[in-house]
This record gives sequence, C-alpha cells and structure tokens, in this order.
Amino acid sequence: MPQDNNPSFHEDFVVGKAFDRGLMSRLLRYALPHKSLIVLALLLLTFVTLASLVGPFIIQQAIDGPLSESIIGKRTDTTAAFEELLFLASIFLGVSLLLLLLRFAQSLVMANIGQRVVFDLRQKLYDHLLRMPLGYYDRNPVGRLVTRITSDIEALNELFASGIVSFLADVMILTAITAALLWVNITLALVTLSALPLLILGTFIFRNKARKYYRLQRGHLSHLNSFTQEAIQGMEIVQSFHREESHQREHRKINGHHMKAFLHSVMAYAIFFPVIEIVSTIVLA
Repeated sequence: MPQDNNPSFHEDFVVGKAFDRGLMSRLLRYALPHKSLIVLALLLLTFVTLASLVGPFIIQQAIDGPLSESIIGKRTDTTAAFEELLFLASIFLGVSLLLLLLRFAQSLVMANIGQRVVFDLRQKLYDHLLRMPLGYYDRNPVGRLVTRITSDIEALNELFASGIVSFLADVMILTAITAALLWVNITLALVTLSALPLLILGTFIFRNKARKYYRLQRGHLSHLNSFTQEAIQGMEIVQSFHREESHQREHRKINGHHMKAFLHSVMAYAIFFPVIEIVSTIVLA
C-alpha cells in the first residue's frame, strides 16, 4: 500500500505553473512529425471560422432586407420579397451543410493527430519504464505508474484532439466577431465588449480552481489505483491475517477523497458556465 510519507506519493498533489512553456514545447515536439496533418487542421479551422461568420451575415441580410421592408411597407411586391428570402435561406442551408462537412473533417483530422501523438508518447514512456532501475519500482507503486500511462496520457489526447483546436477556433472567431462589430457599430461593439474584462477575470479564477481540484482528483485516483492493485496482489496475505475490514475502511477513505475532489471540480464548472451565460445575456440585453 502506498505510504503517505513517500515523496513520490506527494508529487501527484503538487500544483505546478498555470502554463509551463518548457513542458508545452516538449509536448508540441511530438506533434512535429505530423506537420502535414497539422497544416490541414489549420486550413480546416480557418474555413470553419469563416463559414461560421457567414451564417449570421445572411440572417442579417434577410432581416434588414425582405423581412423588414415588407413589414414597414417599403416593399409591396411580396412575391419578390419571398423569392429573395427563399434565396437567402438556400444560401444559409448550403453554408450550414458546408460547415457540417468541414467540422466533420476537422474532427477526424484532429482525432488522428491526437492518437498519433499519444501513440508516440505511450511508446516513449513504456521504453523509458523498461530502462528504469529496480529501485524506481520500489519507490513508485505499480498503480501509480499505470495511472500515468493510461489516465494522464488520455488527458494529453484530449489536449491535442480538442483542447488546442478549440482554443485557436475561439481566438479566431472572437477576433473576427470583434472586427465585424467595430465595423458595423462602434458604440454597440464597445457595449458588448464591456463584459470582456469580467469574463477574463472569471476565467482566470475558474482556471485556478479547476486546476487545483483536477490535480487533487488525479492524485487521489493514482493513490486509489495503487492501493487497489497492491491489495489484489497481496490478497492472500490480507486474508491470512484477517485484514479485510481494515483494507475496506482504507479503500473507502481513499475513494471518498477522490469523490470529493471530483465533486469540487464539477461544482467549479457548474458555477462558472452559468455565470458566463448570465453576464452574456445581460450585456446582449
């Protein structure tokens, strides 16, 4: 069973920097062999961003054009207005279908990149474990190492498959929307962007809380896996000395810590996103 006074045990609960450039550069090096897929993903991301902006523009043309002109009586030929509205609706449908195909292709490409990077990481990590001295395995429980190879690597897969592309997409869309707002109406743009400092502050607070609870959850999961793996391996000894009840209490304790950390992370998400939605609604209203 992992001991709490083992330094390697406490490493799982240490919260590092919010953004470690050295670590990120090391991770991105694993993506460099897949440059062609990365270029394709960036192109698809650009097209997706542009297609996402076309839809609202078409809706604006329909509202300011045939719909409003027919309502205020500026246009008496309802047939022509309906035909123009139908034409805009057809373009909107075509753009929506194109956006669907682009996002489908983007998801496939990003998943491909993520899996290729994770494959290389798993191979490197396993090769590294094979070369470690036996003393390393005495200091680190097997369950902890299994967590590093499985859960932690899967988290990196999420980073490469969706995290990075989502961040880039949000930055591109936000930049394009800001430029469009400033072009259409500077006053309304400034009113809309007035909530940006509050959103940034809330995001920083949420990031710090989420990182803290995720790190705790990860550490307790590693501890839980280590305890379970070693208990199963030594089940003959546990039963021989009638230690079932004490092991059950210890397992319940570790499992409870993991559950509390997970619920804390869920609470952070449950508070952050409704607050962002409320602030956005107030500004738009």
